[in-house]
Amino acid sequence: MTQAYRCYLLDIGNRIAAVKVIECRDDRAAKRKGKEILAACGIYSGAEIWDRGRRVHAIVPNALRPKAPAKSA
Repeated sequence: MTQAYRCYLLDIGNRIAAVKVIECRDDRAAKRKGKEILAACGIYSGAEIWDRGRRVHAIVPNALRPKAPAKSA
């Protein structure tokens, strides 16, 4: 049995630019499908996968990812 997830595709400003409804059997499959959609589109910088009111996964642009603290020598 599958359930409907929403894949919000984000622009460079981290705003919703498009949405696709995807049917997947579980969160893991929805996360994988979201990554595939993002890679295939090429014009979006990130995506969020949602199951109703619950965010399942976020794929954020590299520029918005927090940087790891520098290791001291």
